[in-house]
Amino acid sequence: QLWLANTPQFFPLSLLYNCISKASDANLILTDEASALEAFDYPVDMVCDRRDNIKITLPEDLLHAEFILEQQNKHIFK
Repeated sequence: QLWLANTPQFFPLSLLYNCISKASDANLILTDEASALEAFDYPVDMVCDRRDNIKITLPEDLLHAEFILEQQNKHIFK
């Protein structure tokens, strides 16, 4: 199965730190924060989000966010 994981992933800092440290000591390969917890059998929940819940990483992402906000405002204020 294939899943699309969005960030941020949210975990208690001490638990995440301990899992990443143990994984490093064991030379485990982690793909993200969730995989660190899963490697040591901690449960990870998935939640649904919306396609317009985007991550802003690059300057051009701001243009996409601006477009989404404009569309949402048109819908709210029409």
